[in-house]
Amino acid sequence: MSPRPPRGLGWRCIRSSILATLGLMLLAAQGGSAALEQPTQAGSGIHVVVLDPGHGGADEGARGASGLAEKDVTLQVAQESMRLIAQLLGLQVVLTRSDDSAVPLEMRAARANQANGDLFISIHVGGSFGRAPHSFQTFYLDAPQRILLPGRDDPKAGSPLIRRGPTPRGATPQPRALPWDQAQWEFLDRSQVFARTLQKNLRTQIGDEERDTQGLPLLVLRWVRMPAVLLDLGSLSDPTFEDRLRDDAYVQRAALGIAQAVNDYQDLSR
Repeated sequence: MSPRPPRGLGWRCIRSSILATLGLMLLAAQGGSAALEQPTQAGSGIHVVVLDPGHGGADEGARGASGLAEKDVTLQVAQESMRLIAQLLGLQVVLTRSDDSAVPLEMRAARANQANGDLFISIHVGGSFGRAPHSFQTFYLDAPQRILLPGRDDPKAGSPLIRRGPTPRGATPQPRALPWDQAQWEFLDRSQVFARTLQKNLRTQIGDEERDTQGLPLLVLRWVRMPAVLLDLGSLSDPTFEDRLRDDAYVQRAALGIAQAVNDYQDLSR
């Protein structure tokens, strides 16, 4: 007799497959590609994905010629990505903002860390981080030089500390505190791997000619204690790209690329 599967596992797999198929049917019905790859159910390595819609409130970010604001697009992409990740992969998703509110960078990182996130994706459409104005690009934190400065990097001298939320029952305890500016250091390699995974899946879903992944000293990534990337979908100064962002089907394909990247990274990290 074959071993009995864990209770509920069979239904979760069937449910994930059904939801994935429905998601792809929805995209196809709205003009999406018929060759979309179906995400598989994620395993036990990733539990919480943190999505960070850039800008918000008085900080509108970039604005297109016809008035489309970056802060609105990033929230829409994040909310659609949250829906797909939760439904197709069965993972918990935390948004650093869920409405048109201003959230400081340090608060975005703090919310991610307090949620015990396993992946962090900051979403932007300003096109201001790279060289070319039109194509998408994924960024990771550039490797920092470790220079101890009294009062800043030395915890004994009063460096700001970053704290994670409580450890779930049965989980391996995590370090309770570490210098704020060093939060990302142990995740630099994994962040680069996830950046490349995200690039590949976005290329599949939205078909743009992307730029290479790149390391930059981005503060919102430096403060995050998990694999973390910043996704710049393109430039709102391009009227053609602005029109595409107004198309719900395009936003859904971008969100599906994000969900697929989470799924693929889960497979790599097993």
